[in-house]
Amino acid sequence: MDEVAHNGPTDRLSITAKSADFRDDINVKREYNWHNCTVSYVVSAIAGRYNLTPAISTELANLEIDHADQTQESDISFLTRMAEMLGASTTIKNGMLLFFTPGTGRTVSGRVLPSVMITRASGDSHSLRVADRDVYTGVEAYWLDLNFGKKRKTRVRGQRKNTAPKSSSREGHYLNGAEGNVYVMRQTFKTELAAKRVAVAKWQSLKRVRQNSACSWRAAVQNFTRSCTRSCTASRQTLMRVTRPSQRPRTP
Repeated sequence: MDEVAHNGPTDRLSITAKSADFRDDINVKREYNWHNCTVSYVVSAIAGRYNLTPAISTELANLEIDHADQTQESDISFLTRMAEMLGASTTIKNGMLLFFTPGTGRTVSGRVLPSVMITRASGDSHSLRVADRDVYTGVEAYWLDLNFGKKRKTRVRGQRKNTAPKSSSREGHYLNGAEGNVYVMRQTFKTELAAKRVAVAKWQSLKRVRQNSACSWRAAVQNFTRSCTRSCTASRQTLMRVTRPSQRPRTP
């Protein structure tokens, strides 16, 4: 527990806890150059500084790192930046430094995670935001060609389905993205391989966000439709009870 907050009125106490003690030297900024090594070596070296057990996904462990500069940057910040470039995630849980590929439905060791059904009754609030400007159709990254002294571009794009809409409804078009809406990486990379790797990782991340938004959008529409159907049914039944003529017993 590292943070306590109180708000009011009405009185509300918020307690925040983290899985690692960030009051120690884990936040110390360091100067280090990583050269000709693998992801497994970097994660294991950093985990050893803080007596953590490294846990790395198999598909990431043997990825080679040509050169990476850790300049006035804490180890956790450096690992987070490296994870973003490789399409991975990193965190500290239960005394372990995890470095894994998100969105696979598996643990770091490869075990399949069980699925959990979340319904409307599972929570007391929800939110949904859909914006066309956040939906990209590809990623562009630049790299420096030292042989010709030029900055060159590499691009990763998704395959668009040219299917005609079945009706004039705009439903389903919010998450397609415009043809020219491409995400451009700000950093210029040293090699084409590094630029391609980062572009692919970023594109996979964007696709996960889009898929989650699509699922949330469909679920929201379905919940809204069911709510409207129940409301209409209840209103119709109430109206029928009010307008139904009372049946009096017949007198002989």
